[in-house]
Amino acid sequence: MTIYDLLFLVNLFVMFFGLYRNYWVFKKRARVNRYMRDFGHDLLPSYSTMMLKFWIWDINKFLK
Repeated sequence: MTIYDLLFLVNLFVMFFGLYRNYWVFKKRARVNRYMRDFGHDLLPSYSTMMLKFWIWDINKFLK
């Protein structure tokens, strides 16, 4: 296995993690908007903040 193969695999992992993260953020924000309307939307951080800060997994701490 060359360094290029390793870089390719790392790139694939990062790409698929980014796609999954985008889907996760969309679904969580859509669920909050569906049930809490504008009140819940104002409590959540912005979409880009939720997307780029991968340690944000529990959105319930923002809804309290």
